Amino acid sequence: EMLGGRTALRLTTAMSVRRDVDLRDGTIEFDLWSTGERAFAYIHFRMQSETESEAIYFRLHKSRLPDAIQYEPVYQGLGNWQLFHGPDATALTEIRVGQWIHVKLMLSGEKAALFLGGEPEPILAIPKLARDPRAGFIALRSFLGNNVKGEIEPPSSFANVVVRPGVVDYDFSRI
Repeated sequence: EMLGGRTALRLTTAMSVRRDVDLRDGTIEFDLWSTGERAFAYIHFRMQSETESEAIYFRLHKSRLPDAIQYEPVYQGLGNWQLFHGPDATALTEIRVGQWIHVKLMLSGEKAALFLGGEPEPILAIPKLARDPRAGFIALRSFLGNNVKGEIEPPSSFANVVVRPGVVDYDFSRI
């Protein structure tokens, strides 16, 4: 489906899995579109199954708040965001509504760095991911908050997904 001039994967409450990806260290890039609804947009990485992964998600309705972006490891299908907070797990950013936002996630061993909009410095630098750094597949995911009722436009959309295994051009010794 076209959105903002790009072919987009538009999700309301769903997960789109790329089992053909096998990524331990490297780069994942994509463009994210938000409607600003009370919703969450995820990138799951190093997935061992649908219930075992690492994830970073955007709280699309919390633009300019300290926890607009959140890291969470997923064990047995349960997110553990409550245990991860502060500068190593959350980030403040403006999540623009009705515009594409370029997202780049780099993984190197136990570390991760998330970049937005082509900036050279990460908005979120994670010095120690919770799970062991094992290669796995990826998924894009979205879901609505519980208080959203009725028919709405899909709150998050994704475009231009590129995965580059082994490509890490950020100096992780800085985090």
